[in-house]
Amino acid sequence: MTHVWLDTVLGPWWRTAVDGFISGFWIIVIPIVIWMWAMRAGGQTQSLVLREANAFIAALGQRADRLSDEELLNRFRPTLQRIGEQQQWMPAMSGLWVQRANGATIERAVRLTPTTMHRIRANVRHNHQRRTRASGSRRTS
Repeated sequence: MTHVWLDTVLGPWWRTAVDGFISGFWIIVIPIVIWMWAMRAGGQTQSLVLREANAFIAALGQRADRLSDEELLNRFRPTLQRIGEQQQWMPAMSGLWVQRANGATIERAVRLTPTTMHRIRANVRHNHQRRTRASGSRRTS
């Protein structure tokens, strides 16, 4: 019944398409799996940059609060260059493939701006305050 309905709605070409997919399954699936692996490997660069930014601001501690957002970003740029040298690939701006990683392309892809550094600093400060309150206080019922 489904075949008759599909023949009516789509015409007879859908059978050819399905048969072609089934007969050439590996020809279609292998490039897709390679693409998925490349995107996954490239995507690790962006999460690494954000983890490193959190660690960088946490390591600065109270000094991070005294720096402007632009100064914070300028101090983080050598770390971006180091990450760009260590990581080989990152997602291209279109997100459909990967490109070679360097500090400038990573900064553009992650959209690392002074505003982003401000948000990361606020997040690190919030997490630090929450941790210190939780470890230093005891609630009794």
